[in-house]
Amino acid sequence: MRLLADRACVRGQEVSTDLIKRALKMAEDILQQIFEYVDQHFDDHLAATQRYLRQPSISTENLGIQECAEMTAEMLRDLGADAGLVPLKGGHPVVYGHLMSRNSDRTLLVYGMYDVQPVDPLAAWDSPPFEARIVDGRIIARGAINTKGPLMAFIHAVHSIQAVTGDVPVNLIFLIDGEEELGSRHLPQFIEQYTDELKKADAMYYHLPLETVKGHPQVSLGFKGIAYFELTVKTLLTDAHSMVGPVVNSPVWRLIWALNSMRGADDRIVIDGFYENVRPPTEEDERLLTDLVDIWGPRAFKEMYGITEFREGLDGLDLVREAIFAPGLNIDGFLSGYTGPGPKAIVPASAMCKIDIRLVPDMTVQEILDKVRAHLDRHGYGDIELRFVTGYDPARTSPKEHIAQAAVRALRRLDAEPGVVPILPGTAPQVLFSEPPLNMPFVMSGLGHGWLLHAPNEYFEVEGLRACEKSAVALLYEFADA
Repeated sequence: MRLLADRACVRGQEVSTDLIKRALKMAEDILQQIFEYVDQHFDDHLAATQRYLRQPSISTENLGIQECAEMTAEMLRDLGADAGLVPLKGGHPVVYGHLMSRNSDRTLLVYGMYDVQPVDPLAAWDSPPFEARIVDGRIIARGAINTKGPLMAFIHAVHSIQAVTGDVPVNLIFLIDGEEELGSRHLPQFIEQYTDELKKADAMYYHLPLETVKGHPQVSLGFKGIAYFELTVKTLLTDAHSMVGPVVNSPVWRLIWALNSMRGADDRIVIDGFYENVRPPTEEDERLLTDLVDIWGPRAFKEMYGITEFREGLDGLDLVREAIFAPGLNIDGFLSGYTGPGPKAIVPASAMCKIDIRLVPDMTVQEILDKVRAHLDRHGYGDIELRFVTGYDPARTSPKEHIAQAAVRALRRLDAEPGVVPILPGTAPQVLFSEPPLNMPFVMSGLGHGWLLHAPNEYFEVEGLRACEKSAVALLYEFADA
């Protein structure tokens, strides 16, 4: 930590250097006292985290959203923050608040989310998703790692700092999203309403443990964007007996053929102009990639998902480069006809699929939607309806930004050497903050292992939660360092 610049007085350089050493030692002692406080009170922190995870907050179903938002605001007020709920027209409220430092003019915007994914299929859970039981050293719950657990770790980190020092090292603006799992589609309303206040922040921070492969933490400097949409085709007024199959147009086959037209035999996406705005990795990006093979290489995918084979024989650094810097077209689901027990011979009246396209710089949502529509029309599928659901553009931050360097130093302070990921293959709404009118640098980081986001048995290791709290403490002090 560089709490003081390495400077010397014009007279008495040795004295000045000694003062610096004493100041650094004092700062180190304070950090250790905070870490000890975390350890001494961790059982209470764990119990509070379990209580929070037991409150459902499924945004797609509007299940428990209001209750969880109020619970979140109350916890911020317990820190002394001026916090409350900001309603959004047609959407779920943002939990918004300020906590001011008495000794710092730096301000950090802390982004979080209190909404979670649905829990289906419920029968696949080994432990009920909203009981937050501890099983084999893991908290099993929806939202455990994505991301109510990490949000609680940050709140407890702030509380621990206050308990030891009586203050916080920087000014904090809390923005806790209730629609991240819906694509944060109403968040632009909030940003427009609070632009002047948000501009006071020097940077944005998203506290999320990226230790997807245990023992290999990450600092993320960016996110892919996403264009999420539905394709629907209807060829009959109602389901028909399959005896008419030889003489009618099947919507199922029609949609399958349309999807097939989007990929070539080599599995490359063949939508005209799809790759024309893809920005290739820079030399700096390539240097960062060499340190990420253990995190985004074959072994990592095997540990995370049991995947052992990759398309086109991708391996090693080529696999990492493709995972991070290549766009993708994915079919999330396909719905048509009868899938119940026993036979039911029909030609379905309609077919629908859900698609997400992951975007990399310099692709945009609107550009890709236009190209998909043009592709369908050009190939004779003008009758297929395209309905945009949600999305946002990709976002990046320079590794030279103060917040990025602070995040790396914070993890090193805890004896963890992070991989720096130029663009995380996942998606978050950071572009809403990094682009005008806010133009804010951002970073996402944190210690602790958890996994199975969006899947049954989502978990966060208990000891990972403890490390997550300490990494938030370290981040705040490193960011406070000028």
